Amino acid sequence: MLGSDGPGQQPPTRPANMPSGLPGVSVLTEEFRQAFDSQRSAIGLDAASIYVPHPMQNRTTAELRAFAEQSVDAILAAVCAAAAPTLTR
Repeated sequence: MLGSDGPGQQPPTRPANMPSGLPGVSVLTEEFRQAFDSQRSAIGLDAASIYVPHPMQNRTTAELRAFAEQSVDAILAAVCAAAAPTLTR
């Protein structure tokens, strides 16, 4: 398991068999935007994020499907943008 051994400890290095550089996107509710942005900045994470309405736990299945349908294009675009090679001139 990746993580630190406690306060002040450095996390272990990535295992050799763990892929890196895979495109991805974080999907969070609006309630967590500031916390995620702060954490992302603190650890130097340059990653895409998509925010959906909050809260989710009290939504009906139909409402959740509607949120998913409204978000899927943005999620796919963010993943594809992350996967696109950087062109240098």
